[in-house]
Amino acid sequence: MDFCLRLGTTEILKGIKKDTKKNIVFSCQLLHFLGSPNIDDLNTRSSRMISLATTKTVAEEDSGNGNNSPWERTTASAIGNDQSRAKAKAVDLGKKGVTLTFADGIWIDRQYPLKRSFQKMAKNVYRTEAKAVDFKTQAEQVEKEINLWAETETNGLIKELIKPGRFCQNPPAIVHANALYFKGAWDDPFEPSSSDMKFHLLDGGTIWVPFLFGNHRYEYYGSFETFKVLRLPYGTGNDVDKRFSMYIFLPNRSNGLQDMIQEFNSDPGLFHKRTKLEKVDIAWLRIPKFKFSNTFTLSETMKELGLTLPFQMGGGPTGMVDWELVNCPNAQYMLKISFIIQKSFIEVNEDGTEAAACDESDDDMGYCLEELPKPKPLHFVADHPFMFMIKEDMSDTVFFTGAVLNPLEQN
Repeated sequence: MDFCLRLGTTEILKGIKKDTKKNIVFSCQLLHFLGSPNIDDLNTRSSRMISLATTKTVAEEDSGNGNNSPWERTTASAIGNDQSRAKAKAVDLGKKGVTLTFADGIWIDRQYPLKRSFQKMAKNVYRTEAKAVDFKTQAEQVEKEINLWAETETNGLIKELIKPGRFCQNPPAIVHANALYFKGAWDDPFEPSSSDMKFHLLDGGTIWVPFLFGNHRYEYYGSFETFKVLRLPYGTGNDVDKRFSMYIFLPNRSNGLQDMIQEFNSDPGLFHKRTKLEKVDIAWLRIPKFKFSNTFTLSETMKELGLTLPFQMGGGPTGMVDWELVNCPNAQYMLKISFIIQKSFIEVNEDGTEAAACDESDDDMGYCLEELPKPKPLHFVADHPFMFMIKEDMSDTVFFTGAVLNPLEQN
């Protein structure tokens, strides 16, 4: 299991200990740079991320030129790559498509001029441009600018990445933010239903919640000693080279979510080995609808997992700054990452899934899909807490992971 996925499962376990009814969603891909041992691996991961999309410059879409924006927008759409940013807010899920948006933004204090080599890499690899700002005297203005950027790039789902006043209290040197937006229609949509079912909570209680109902659906499924896995594909539209799916990991025991995740953490092979999912007749398929968001401050968990250097004095992104132009002795030995925040949102209903994540500052779980003749009808009823992933199957790239503890809780 790579670092980012381990970070996600660790955050889920920590979240359950704090509150057994609070749902969790987390984007692994926005933190892909943390698991990179060197710049070549980082470039490879970033290129793979961007290759899942076509590129459009936000500044070009908004003002006709590319000189005024510190970021660029990367959009992958299976229902047409000619959408503008405004049109992307109204995606027709009936066309069985997927829209994926990935954007990077870098804001750096004026006292830290960037090396030309980093500026070139940021533009060519990350498809972004760093914007010089004054965090000390214009902190409130920069907060609003970053929050507007996050809201725009996630189609309005993430509205306040930076809490007002945060930069005024502790002005940063550099802010590196990225945003991820996903909207996908099920390949086989669920029928609209107003029926509710019981959902068993981790504390032993039960609640009635709206469910998605499906009967005799042929889906890819796997049953193991302590859990089951179901793959629900999104439509490919016109883009047959990309195949997105949601995977649901359902413990066999109604209170078995923590044990299942701990099993994943203790045995990384469960994610690395190729596990066969068979296409079978799911006679009864029941999944709760859910819609929620949450915010993580990830710095402490990263330190617990052994990633401490970036948070130490002199361990930050010193290689991007041209220190010969900085009029401050020993400044490079004081640069560090102060904190990393991620705010995420997800909604699952009859039509499909909408999800988004923002961060401030290789998944290898490849399932082998096998279609068997005359499969035996089975039941898959997610009426107790479970873990989920949204993944692009062709590249084995996990975009979101999380856990549903209480489908009614919107956090």
